[in-house]
Amino acid sequence: MAAWQENSACKSRHRQLLLGIALTILAPSGWTKPALWYWWASQQTEHRVCAQSSPGAAWFRDSTAFTDSTCSIRAKPF
Repeated sequence: MAAWQENSACKSRHRQLLLGIALTILAPSGWTKPALWYWWASQQTEHRVCAQSSPGAAWFRDSTAFTDSTCSIRAKPF
């Protein structure tokens, strides 16, 4: 067999190995859950906002977690 053919087979095996390693590392990220939603209350006014992260420094988390953007479906604990 010619030298370039042997190198080609070796390169192919290396590519397959690297692809397998990449898929093994990246696969669990497909099983993650989306971020939860919370009611955030303003410390300065009476306003409340349903959001996944804090709207700013003057806001505090007011409730338990929800699974939807309207904060109507409570998240189930583990």
